Amino acid sequence: MRYKLKNTFFGMKRFWVKCLVMCSLLFFTNNLFSQGLSISGTLTANSLTITGIIEGGTYSGTLGAGSLNSITSLGNLTGLTATGTVVAATLSGSLLGTIATVAQPNITSVGTLSLITISGQVTAATVSATLTTGGQPNITTLSGLSAVTLTGQVTASKLSGTLTTGGQPNITTLGGLSAVTVSGQVTAFTLSGTLTTTDQANISTLGGLSAITVSGQVVAAVVSASSYRAIGSIQNITQLSGSGTYTVPAGVYSIEVTVLGGGGGGGGVASINVNATAASAGGGAGGMIITAIITSPGATFSYSVGGGGAGGVGGANGTNGTQTTFGALAANGGGGGTFMAAATTIGTLATGGTGGTSSGGDLNLTGSNGREGHRSTATTGISGVGGSSRFGDGGAYRMVSTSLSFAGDAAGGFGAGGGAACTNRAAGTIAAANGGAGSNGTIIIREYR
Repeated sequence: MRYKLKNTFFGMKRFWVKCLVMCSLLFFTNNLFSQGLSISGTLTANSLTITGIIEGGTYSGTLGAGSLNSITSLGNLTGLTATGTVVAATLSGSLLGTIATVAQPNITSVGTLSLITISGQVTAATVSATLTTGGQPNITTLSGLSAVTLTGQVTASKLSGTLTTGGQPNITTLGGLSAVTVSGQVTAFTLSGTLTTTDQANISTLGGLSAITVSGQVVAAVVSASSYRAIGSIQNITQLSGSGTYTVPAGVYSIEVTVLGGGGGGGGVASINVNATAASAGGGAGGMIITAIITSPGATFSYSVGGGGAGGVGGANGTNGTQTTFGALAANGGGGGTFMAAATTIGTLATGGTGGTSSGGDLNLTGSNGREGHRSTATTGISGVGGSSRFGDGGAYRMVSTSLSFAGDAAGGFGAGGGAACTNRAAGTIAAANGGAGSNGTIIIREYR
C-alpha cells in the first residue's frame, strides 16, 4: 500500500510507515527515533525539518546550510574525509592531506617529522637537523657561529680561526706560509729554514748532522766526533809557478792561499860624456792577497804567476811586473822605477815605482813603492832601492861620486822591486847602466785537513 503526501504532515505521535512516503515538507515537534519512524523503502523529501534530536544508525544526504551552521561538534568521529576545502578557526588532532594556505604563522611545531621537503627558503632562528645533500653551493656564510663540529673533511680556500685541538695528525703541509709563530714546542721529522733568533739556548743536540758549516767561532767544552777537520792541522804547503790548474788533494777541505804579483824593474841611466850625475829610482813591489777557502778534495782552480819587470835599459824606465791570479783572486805587479837624466842640479829626485794593488781575497794588500833616486851634489848621486815584499827584498841602492856608473841591483825572493842604476862623469865618457830586475810573483798554498 502506498501513502502519497503532497503537503505538510505534522506527526505528534509515533508513526509506522511500511511504504514509500513522499512529501514536500515533514515536520516533527518531538524527537524522531528510528524505531518510531521505520521506513523499509526510501524516504524522499524536498525538505526535512526536525526541531528535536534525530537518533539513528545511518544517515545519508546533504544537510542544508542552516543546519550546518548549528553543528558545533561531530562527537567521537573515528574518521573524517573531506573532498573539498576545510575552513576552520582552529583545527585540533591529526591532519591527513594538503594544507592549501601557504602561510601558517600558528604552526609552531610539526612533531617528529621523518622527512620534509622544502623547495623554497627556510628562515628560522634555530635549525637543528642534518643536511642530507652534500653540496650546499648557496651556503656562503655561517655567520656568527660560536662553535661548529665536523666529523668529516673540510675543504676551503681559506680557513680563519683557532684550532682548539692540539694534535693535528692530518695536517701534513701548511703551504706557503710567510710566517708562523709557535709559543710551545715544535716536533718535526725535518725542519727547513733559517732561525732568525741567534741565541738558541734550548737546542742541546743537533742529532745526526751530515754536515755543518760555521762561519764564526765554535766554543765547546767537548767536541766529540768519529772524524773531524780542524783549522791549524796543516797537511802540506805547496808553491806554484808558471800557469796551470791546481787540484785540491785528497783529505784537504780548506786552503789558505797567498797570491803575490811580480815586482817592477829599477830605472837605468844613459851614457854621459859631460860632467854630470844621474841616480834613477827603484821598482815597486807586487800586490799581495791572503785568503782562506773552504773546499773539498778534487776541486780545481786555474792560476797564473806573474813575472818580475825588467830593469830600464840605458836611459829608460824599468818595466812593470805582471799580474798573478788564482781563481778569482788577482794581485797586480809593481810599477817600474823612473830613470834620471844626467845633470848637475842638486836635490833632483827620480820617482820610484808604485806598489801593485790586489782584489778578491780576505786580505788585499798593496805592495811597497820603490825608493826615489837622489842627486845629492853635482858630483854625487844615490840610486833608489826597490820595494820589498813579504817574500823578497828589493834591489839595493848604488852610490857614485867620481867618473863611475853602477847597474841596478836585482830584487831577491818573490814579488820585490829591482834597484836602480846611477852614474857620474868627471872626465872621459861614462857608459850607460841598466836598472835591476824585479823578482817574479808567487802563489803559496797551505793545505788543511
